[in-house]
Amino acid sequence: MNNDPENEPMNIQLPPFRMERLFKTLSQATDWGLTQLKIKDLWEATKGRGIKIAVLDTGCPGTETRDKKIQIHPDLRNNILVDECKSFVLGEGILDYQGHGTAVCGTIAAEDNTLGFVGYAPEAKIVTYKVLNKNGAGSIRWIVKALNECIKTKPDIVSMSLGSLETTPELHNAVKQLDQMGIPVICAAGNGGEYEGVNFPARYQESFAIGAYDKNMKIANFSAIGPELDFAFPGVDIQTTWLNNGYTVISGTSFACPACTGLVALIMSKRKADGTIPNTKNTLWIYDELKKLATNPKKISTQTSDWGWGYIDISKLIDKDIKTFSAGVLDTRDKAIKYNLSGTEIFNEFTNEQIEDAQIQIKTEMPAYLKSMPDSFGEKYYPAFLIYQLRLIKGGDQNDFKNATKEFRSNIIKIALSKLNFINPYSWYIVWKAFKAEHMFSTYLFPLFVRTES
Repeated sequence: MNNDPENEPMNIQLPPFRMERLFKTLSQATDWGLTQLKIKDLWEATKGRGIKIAVLDTGCPGTETRDKKIQIHPDLRNNILVDECKSFVLGEGILDYQGHGTAVCGTIAAEDNTLGFVGYAPEAKIVTYKVLNKNGAGSIRWIVKALNECIKTKPDIVSMSLGSLETTPELHNAVKQLDQMGIPVICAAGNGGEYEGVNFPARYQESFAIGAYDKNMKIANFSAIGPELDFAFPGVDIQTTWLNNGYTVISGTSFACPACTGLVALIMSKRKADGTIPNTKNTLWIYDELKKLATNPKKISTQTSDWGWGYIDISKLIDKDIKTFSAGVLDTRDKAIKYNLSGTEIFNEFTNEQIEDAQIQIKTEMPAYLKSMPDSFGEKYYPAFLIYQLRLIKGGDQNDFKNATKEFRSNIIKIALSKLNFINPYSWYIVWKAFKAEHMFSTYLFPLFVRTES
């Protein structure tokens, strides 16, 4: 066996990526990709807790102190399982000297704190397997060894922002085995545009091939094109972590791939907590989950070579399966069913005086664009709805409100407006649609908006 790093064939590499600038931050910010995908709408259901992700890249995001200890990037300090990180690169330790792996890890799981930027799944854990050297090159043999380690250690997800035009039976077999274990292998499609096509291992049927689009919802000119492409995620001008505890703005399918990884981590985290991960022998259920959420900008329902099945529309997830995710908090649907109340029953609990009193407060505090909502919703139902859900939050009795003073009820409305997230117009539309269709309150409204914290 050849153990000489100088003679190891470098037949796999980082897709060429573009770094715009390096900088330091004074407070935490949110990358445009998370905002565009409305990822934060899912965070009160889960932030990725209980999910371990194996990142095969340029190494562990940290530095070495004078006493030879590893100090993880401060925005990833609680999410990197440093004792489990390994290097398969001959002659190099686990640390990232290139920067690419640090950027990938930050995109997935930078912590939700006061620092830098926040990742898609800020409570997921990462173990790094170094398979690319300080120059961003590596051997397929190193990749196979790392994948075999994944087969042994069984992470929940494998993420690979790397690629090659070459393949080997060993590489394909490792990816197939992980798929059969129910472990999704999410890969960058490549940055060769239409000329190079989708790289390996993204090209395999058993992996997820991820392309990149920009803020204007245009496929990036570098994003690999081919029939094997599965989905597209934000991958242009992505703000994330970098070497020496810094941050960068960077572009490439390498950073669309971890965006997909982060979203899959959120889905798996919630399913894992609920005990609803299907007992299947592959990852098709995850693929189908993403496929149902995908929208192709070309307004067609088929897979295309540039968008795959399309970009992900989180609102479909909220509308499709309230029990799994909501724009409010998780596990509220059972509580709503316990009360077994319809919208009509709720409003009958309040006097006209209470509703009129609430209307006055609402008119002064409701954003202007919401005042144009239909009268049946904006003038009557919404104020009563606020009062009722605050009763559930505080655990009070209905009579507390019937007998309450005008000042007390007004204060409740103010608290509601400050505690609840009414920024997303889609959520308002769901509420209005639910009333118009006379759906059960417990099915739509309670899970969408209730907050259980005091």
